[in-house]
Amino acid sequence: MAPPEPARRRRWARAVRLFLERAGPGFVKLGQVLSVRPDLVPEPLRRELEALQDRAAPVPWARVRHTLEQALGADLRETFRALDPRPVASASIAQVHRALLPSGRAVALKVLRPGVEREMARNLRLARRLSPVLGLWPSLRGRVDARSLWDEIERAARDELHLRGEGETAAELGRRFRGDPWIRVPRVFWGHTARRVLTTEWVEGHKISAPEARGHPSYPALAEAGARAFFRQVLEFGLFHADLHPANLLVTRDGRIAYVDFGIRGRLDPGERHAVLGTLAGMLSRDPALALRHLERLGVRVPEAHRSAFVQEVGRALDAGLGPCLGEVPVASIGMGLLRAARRHGVRFPHRHAVLVKALLSIEGTARMLHPGFSLERCARGYLRELALRRVDFATVAEALWRGTALMGLGGLVASQTARRSPRKVFSLAPDG
Repeated sequence: MAPPEPARRRRWARAVRLFLERAGPGFVKLGQVLSVRPDLVPEPLRRELEALQDRAAPVPWARVRHTLEQALGADLRETFRALDPRPVASASIAQVHRALLPSGRAVALKVLRPGVEREMARNLRLARRLSPVLGLWPSLRGRVDARSLWDEIERAARDELHLRGEGETAAELGRRFRGDPWIRVPRVFWGHTARRVLTTEWVEGHKISAPEARGHPSYPALAEAGARAFFRQVLEFGLFHADLHPANLLVTRDGRIAYVDFGIRGRLDPGERHAVLGTLAGMLSRDPALALRHLERLGVRVPEAHRSAFVQEVGRALDAGLGPCLGEVPVASIGMGLLRAARRHGVRFPHRHAVLVKALLSIEGTARMLHPGFSLERCARGYLRELALRRVDFATVAEALWRGTALMGLGGLVASQTARRSPRKVFSLAPDG
């Protein structure tokens, strides 16, 4: 007797994942990109791709040493006091070693695998030739521009292969969070960094998913601070760490969250930040029309024949999920439901914002590792109130929240702040229609 259909689908999805893991770094990157698109990829396959393991056998030390000396232009005996030849992590693109600078400072040394640029380019060329097949996949037909999708995959791959660019992201976020009592970004040592080598300070701590990361009395506040830090990256900085799985978040010995591995990062211009803020406000105020209006400013396209049904389905999901008892329904499950609704209604979502969706859906689960009672909805509301009080780009805040102020407890705040503007300015903040 043939196995039931769900079992066959799970076996097929697992076979796809194993093929991608074995095919090389370019195919791993393809799988990682598709894993954040529940609006495109069937759920059994998406779950398998989410578990895609980017692991590889360590490169022999002699080859790593040669790469380091070529990249840094110096003998390692002169550059480091000590360097452990055993990697602490090894993936398809790079591996990480612990070292000591001449000053005795402990550092993490990330180095590209020899030949990985050529292998990645070869993988991506082959995958691009196969890309027209994506357009024949029933769930993708007419809903994805294969060329732009591959352009985005190649851009992400180039970012991960440029370790100096990763260091620049870390350094910028380090400047932004300087003085923050809850957040730590490792310092970059530029004299020991090049395109193929990144040297950052070594951070002592345990993964946020480790058993040691639970039960401490300060961790509820730490969970809240970590989520707010992400909102700041997206809505204030326009630069965010886009790979927030537990291995990239440490809890330090002094009780702070430390970010590591900035290989996957995202950027938003002011208009995009405005649109993300409006979408968030529309969701929190249970106003699907407002949320959709701002999503369309991000490039989301809803077929006109499906528009009314999609808005109604989004409204039902928000009403069901954002009930009177905050925290009962994970916001991530609401978000995944909305993306599945997008798939049913043929909604087109630009891939360049997929990393933001992935990060938004992951921060709640990550924060709940520290504090099981954490509510992303409550945290988001509090952050938006704080944003308005600090009057950070207040015109954007007021415009985005105009329709949702009563539900979000911001009515008095918006009224008091807008009263200080001229009537003409206040009128300009009102939404279209």
